[in-house]
Amino acid sequence: MGFVTIAVGFAIIVAYYMTDSFLLIIPVTLIEVGFYGLAMGAFGELRGSRSSAGGIKWGTDPAYTMFWGSLLVLVGTLWLVNVAWPNNLPALAAAFLIWFGVAVMLLTRKGASKVQVW
Repeated sequence: MGFVTIAVGFAIIVAYYMTDSFLLIIPVTLIEVGFYGLAMGAFGELRGSRSSAGGIKWGTDPAYTMFWGSLLVLVGTLWLVNVAWPNNLPALAAAFLIWFGVAVMLLTRKGASKVQVW
């Protein structure tokens, strides 16, 4: 929660003082929190096992964390691209579908994520 507070504060500085558009706080925050999720997913194995005695806790699977982190970065980036170059919805939809296809191909590889037994 502390990182999200820092990300929102930094987003206020970037969005308001650099562009005079207060609405850009949302995509800047999405990008910052998404990169945090990507870093936590990439270096998740270095933290060690944080699972409870009953099983795997949510957010400890690196593939899960990297998927949602990259999704946040993508949505924030597409939002900023749409602000910079408006009326390009087909290109943005194509970029999203390409990202989604690559993510599905990578996550369905054998051994890409931990098996969760309920």
